[in-house]
This record gives sequence, structure tokens and C-alpha cells, in this order.
Amino acid sequence: MTRRWFKPLAAAAGIAATLALLAGVSLVADRFATRRADERRLEEALARLDADDPGWTIAGVEAAHNAPIPDDADNVTTATLTAAGWRSPGSKVRRHAILFAKTAPDPVRGDTRLPRDEEFCWLYEIHTESAEAHRLALAARRLPSGGLPVRFGDPDPGNTLLPYLEWVNEAVAMLHDLATVEAYFGRGDEALRATEAGLHFSQATLSAEPYLVGQSVRLSLALQAARMAQQTLAWSEPSAELAGMQAAFENAAAVDGITPALRGQRAAEMRLYDNVRSGALPWDHLDFPAGTVKPPAADRLRSRLGGRNLVREQADKLDAFNAFLAAARLSGPARLAACDAVPAGDVPLLLRFVPTVPAFVESDDQARSQLLCAAVGLACERYRRQFGHFPAALADLPASILPTIPADPFSGRPLLYQRVADGATVSTVGPGVTRHADPRRWGYFDSRPTQFRLWNPEFRRSPPPAPDRLPLPGDAP
Repeated sequence: MTRRWFKPLAAAAGIAATLALLAGVSLVADRFATRRADERRLEEALARLDADDPGWTIAGVEAAHNAPIPDDADNVTTATLTAAGWRSPGSKVRRHAILFAKTAPDPVRGDTRLPRDEEFCWLYEIHTESAEAHRLALAARRLPSGGLPVRFGDPDPGNTLLPYLEWVNEAVAMLHDLATVEAYFGRGDEALRATEAGLHFSQATLSAEPYLVGQSVRLSLALQAARMAQQTLAWSEPSAELAGMQAAFENAAAVDGITPALRGQRAAEMRLYDNVRSGALPWDHLDFPAGTVKPPAADRLRSRLGGRNLVREQADKLDAFNAFLAAARLSGPARLAACDAVPAGDVPLLLRFVPTVPAFVESDDQARSQLLCAAVGLACERYRRQFGHFPAALADLPASILPTIPADPFSGRPLLYQRVADGATVSTVGPGVTRHADPRRWGYFDSRPTQFRLWNPEFRRSPPPAPDRLPLPGDAP
């Protein structure tokens, strides 16, 4: 009985083994053919990129960024950072203590109330110790350009160190502190001069930054400048500096920071993939860079044996960056719509930078809308000083004050304007809360409509708020 079934079973096993072998050979051949097709696709895409944009590589991006940086004597960045170094060593510590207590004058508050005396004296103490720093920083604003050289990290460009971003933040904070003090004393022109110096410094330093994080800092500082200008108009009545500040906001709104950032991030991602594929970095570094928590070795091995196609991932990533760069050349709502339409492909998480691009574009629109609202708001203030009242509509502004009414980046239509009982508002429709429903997006700013607030003179410099507050640093227990 056993012998009778042995031969058929052996034959069946042989057939099964042959079929399994053929299936394995077919699978390997198919995978090889697919991998080769992906390699050809990547090679062709890189060849087109070499022809269309010869300076796309990390070396080219570094050279293009660093070449136009002026010498230190003519560099607004170097001069302003040097000025910030003259500030009292203890001023930063005290300023952080004031902010931690949440009682310092805050431009984001956007109302006309003055700070209480006990709050302001802390900031004034810092102000008086920083006179030389202020003098040097205000003089530096006359320098037309600036910047700091960049060098991408290697072998992982994602590990590039950007310590100067904190330096830039500190220097702008110094100038905004100066603007707050000047506005408190009713010296509106001096306050706008300090605000313009901070805006010019941050734009000259970061407008060509080849990293999304550097451009996000630029956007944040531009927003702070717009809010500082609004606070200045809540506490004072500037005149001589209004036109210059308006032009500074218009120029900042016209900056294209997305293109240099995407070109830099594209070059960094391609170098990262090249280094992983060459063995300079471990394969799982793409998902778990140095310093992050890695999964157990068994899970990593199973993922590795699953046949991850790094060539296809790199080609998909390159296609996505090229599509985002093409979208960046558009304007208005079409730009964000084109970014939203870029497919994620099969790349896991599309890695570290691409998922944030639509969010960054939306944040850029938010910052640009705030800058444009601020520019138009200053134009309305200039009109009020000339005619004694705010215009009934933006169309009433003469071309000598506002040649054209800017378009809302979110709607493509002219900015909104409204007269209210105590002044006027310039605003946009905003992105809307539904824009954050996309799981790929995480935003830098909220989705509320942007607004620049103006007050009639009789409503400015309101009394300080009620005395209920958190204890100030140094208060007796």
C-alpha cells in the first residue's frame, strides 16, 4: 500500500517543487525587470534635471546661495548680529523671565491697551542697557543685502546644523523690544524704524535659505513685524516712516522663499538616497535617522527582506519635488491647489520633507496675506493723516499712496476692507478650517482670517488692563 502511493506522491512533490521553482524564478525575473525599469526611469529623470537645472545638486545649491553674500563690512546680517552681541549679557535671561510670566507687552495682543508700569519697567531696564546695540542695529538697516554661508551635512544632509536661526531670532527680538519701548513713549516713527530694521535683517538673511525650516523662521519673523507695526499704530501716530514701512512689507510679501527651499531639500534628499544606496548610510536610516528610536532588529529584518525598492522611492521623491517646484511658479489659490494635487506615490510617509510642503505653502500664503494687509493698513493710515479720516473703501486710496490693491493669496480677489466704529480693518478670507483635514498637512499658523487693525486717534493708548496678574519675577512671595 505504501509503495503504491509512493511514486504518485513523489511525482506530485516533484511537480510542486518545479512549479515553486518556476514561480520563484519568475518572481525574481519580474522583480529584476521592475528594478531595471525603475533605474532607467531615475536615470532619465536625473538626466533631464541635469539639462534643465545644472546647479540642482548640493554643490550647486551651496554655490548659488553663498556666492552673492557680501563681505562683512557690507553685510546687514553680520552687522546686525554683531550689534546684538553688544546687548547686556543678562538681558536675554530677564527677557525670557518676563515672557514666562506672561506679563510683558505683547504685539500679538493687537489691542490699544498700554502695559502696566511694573511690567514695562522690566523691559525698559533691558532697553537702557542696550543703547549701543540699538545704535549699531539701526545703522545696519542701511546695508542693502546680507546672508550667512550654508554647508549641507554629510553623509546625511538632514543633519545640517542651523545655529544661526536662533541668532536671527534673538537679534529680531532685540529690535522688537526697542520698537515696543519707542511705541510706549509715543515715538511711532522710531518704533517703525526699529520694526523695519528687524524685517529687513530677517529678509536679507533668510530669503534665499535652502531649507524649509529656515524659510519657516523667515515667515514667522515677518508675521511678528506686521503685528509690531499694528501695535505701534495702537500706541502712537507715526508719520515719516509710514511710507518706508509700507514698502518694506510689500517687498517682503513679494519674496519667493519656496523655490530656494524646495531646491535645497530636493538636493539633500537625492544625496541622502545616493548615500544609502551606496552603503555610506544604513538602509533603515531613511526611516530612522541617527538619534531616533529604531524598531526591534527582527522587525527591521522583515522589512528589509520585503524587497524595499529604494530606486523607485528615489524616483518618486524626485518626481514629487519637481511637481512642487512647478506648482511654486503659480500664484494665488492655484499654487496651493497644484501642491495639493501632487500624488504621494508609494514612498513610505514620502519621507521627511515632502509631506510638509502643502502646509508650508499654506503658511507662506498666510504670512504673505498678513504682510499685504499690513502694507494696505499703513496706506490707510497715510490717507487718514492726509485727509483726517480713514477711506470709505480701498478704491478711494490715491495711486500716490497705493498704486494697486493687492490680491488675497487665498481667494485671488482684492483684500477686504471695512470701516468700524473705532477705526478700520484690512483682512483676507483666510485658508478656512477645512484645509487642515488633509492628514499629510501640519500647519505653522492657525486657519483664522488674517486681519490688520487700525484705530481712530481717540481710541489709541487705552489704559492698562486690570491689575490681576501672575507674579513678576523677583516679586516677594
